[in-house]
Amino acid sequence: MKKNILFSTLCILLAGCTGPESTKSEASAGSPYRTTAPSLLYFKNIRSTYYEQSEQPGARIELYRLRQFSQPAKEHVLIPVIANNWLEDEAFIFLEPVDFGQPWAQPLTVRWQGEKDSGLYRLQPANVDKQYELALQLYESLLAGHQLNALAADSTWAPLMESKNTRGYYLTTIRDYLRLTEAL
Repeated sequence: MKKNILFSTLCILLAGCTGPESTKSEASAGSPYRTTAPSLLYFKNIRSTYYEQSEQPGARIELYRLRQFSQPAKEHVLIPVIANNWLEDEAFIFLEPVDFGQPWAQPLTVRWQGEKDSGLYRLQPANVDKQYELALQLYESLLAGHQLNALAADSTWAPLMESKNTRGYYLTTIRDYLRLTEAL
């Protein structure tokens, strides 16, 4: 009898310990932008040393750009920037277009070409969800070895992220972002 009372008391105490915090994590569990304490700790202690950090004025959002992207561009590049909103336990990915010689068309349009097929990616509207979607599409295209071209303002196609190094830097940043949000 005493064991049953002790066991039920222990179960009630354990059930009461999860409280409202578990509902917060359950609500944000579906978000692709959610970060956790362990993933943020890993990123800040290990991976952030490869990045230049700045803070978005007035928003208290930390911006991380891979150091290799700080060199002057010699080609058209979309620089992925990790935006850590630590107040909300979220991280976003933004794409900064760097033009080389000619400006980009609006909306940003990227053509990918594989051996047997091709397609277009378009950033319209340029909101957080669409930037996340485009960043992942470009990531998958680069992993597949597709050739990428960006639509210039004069309606010509300019090569995008041609060099092996630039492609590697892009893949590294997206991989770090996916680890930060525990999507990888």
